[in-house]
Amino acid sequence: MKKFFLAIDAAVNKIVRGSSIVMRVLMCLVILIYFVTVVLRNVFNTDFYGMEEIIMLVAVWMYALGGIRGSYDGVHISADLIQASVKSERGKIIHHLYKYTVCAVVTTILTYWTWNWLVWVTQTNPVSTAYRFPLIWAYSSLLVLFGFSAIFFFRHVGIGILRMVRLHRQHRSGGGQPSEAK
Repeated sequence: MKKFFLAIDAAVNKIVRGSSIVMRVLMCLVILIYFVTVVLRNVFNTDFYGMEEIIMLVAVWMYALGGIRGSYDGVHISADLIQASVKSERGKIIHHLYKYTVCAVVTTILTYWTWNWLVWVTQTNPVSTAYRFPLIWAYSSLLVLFGFSAIFFFRHVGIGILRMVRLHRQHRSGGGQPSEAK
């Protein structure tokens, strides 16, 4: 069973590393688009028509990939005062389990809703104004964001359960505090 989870974790790590590479490429693309826009406006006295549409599409995917990375690392935006006030290892693990279980359930619901919304969007087939890009490319970033975030939040729940089992075994055998696990 341990090999199974290690294989899943290795696959997840590859996905996260791949998304980081894609995010870097997209950032370079945004910089290039802005550079071209500045050159066109200041040197050639013309405009890059529809540049905003391209930037919007790229930015939406960058936000989604950044959100995926944040949920994987467990550093998504939060104001976690409870974590700072809980002193016992058991209390911290229970808080960890509660927090990530709520996140996993909510993102699973959002993934389901987003899937249904995207099915509807494919029937209406909206397009962008200038270049007539199918907006499904931008909208699908939400499905990717919520889907991977749900998977990563469930991963954090699993890590919390393993930490709780390890703590229980250590206390049952008369040991001290277990070593910190991610």
